[in-house]
Amino acid sequence: MSRYKYPLFPPVTTLALAAVLALTMTGCGGEDTPMAPADTGFSLANLFTEDEAVVEVGSSDTLLRMVGVKFTDRISSTLTDASLPILDKFKTVFKQLPSARYRIEGHTDNQGAHDANQILSEQRANRVRDYFIAQLGGPTAYITATGYGSDRPIADNSTAAGRALNDRVEIIVQNPTGDPVFTIALTADNLTVYQDCDAMGGSASSAAGDFYITVELGTFANGQYMLISHTVNKLVQLNDGESASLDIQASGQFIASNDARLRTAVSIFENDTNGHQFDRANDWIFFYDTATKCWKLDDGTDACVGAGKSTGDIIEVAFPVRNVPGDPCSLDLAWRLQAEHVNK
Repeated sequence: MSRYKYPLFPPVTTLALAAVLALTMTGCGGEDTPMAPADTGFSLANLFTEDEAVVEVGSSDTLLRMVGVKFTDRISSTLTDASLPILDKFKTVFKQLPSARYRIEGHTDNQGAHDANQILSEQRANRVRDYFIAQLGGPTAYITATGYGSDRPIADNSTAAGRALNDRVEIIVQNPTGDPVFTIALTADNLTVYQDCDAMGGSASSAAGDFYITVELGTFANGQYMLISHTVNKLVQLNDGESASLDIQASGQFIASNDARLRTAVSIFENDTNGHQFDRANDWIFFYDTATKCWKLDDGTDACVGAGKSTGDIIEVAFPVRNVPGDPCSLDLAWRLQAEHVNK
């Protein structure tokens, strides 16, 4: 399996999990499944009025100077109520341009301290990004935010009108690539505890185990790791011989460009009152092969997960439980990965 640097779950060579991987490939795979088309027939310029955004179309991207997006005062990063309906139009953009990337830039005029303006511009850009993701369901891994403070004026800062133009938010939309786009869901859906760490003795030996489960989706592209979604340290309490259905999920959008890799990580941790620890993880890297129209593990095997079949197949791969010698803690954690092709 390929090794990459990422923020959670370092690679493990010994697994104490039984994981079930179910990859649902809707509209991907099979010779009768067409490649994803380019995102066409949609105009950003037609979506916004002149008092909402100035649109400049370039050869590789489109710049939107969001003239109607304002903040409550000169030193605030709080969006005005009137700005929200303008930003809400990006819900249509995300749907119509699924393979686009987005860069949000914050800028200020030159009033006040330079360092304070830099921080303010970053806060404003991040406020718009947070709104796109939390309120509009924007593609987390493909929306970035940065601030430039007062370093990039577009008008004369010596006049009030010029300063108003410089105090702005810009959104750069990279031209859609037409790459396949998938909605991904990684779900930990069942935990069976054969023996938790409390069985090692001590005052808590009869108590239920406290298991903390984390699931994470991310993407590697252009030498960078970007988080798609995660659920961290979800508590599940079970005792020996007990089992529970779970719905611990991370989900989001993945653009399957040629160099992109999808990372799935599932981790479980137990630490009882007597200091006994159980800590295991499954970590896998996948990619979508546009030539064969199927998903593959990035482990050099070049084998399709799901045998390249078409709509609706559910493929299960079981991983055995491998306990560390002398470790009495034993459990099965089942998880599944679902991928739906959204721009076929």
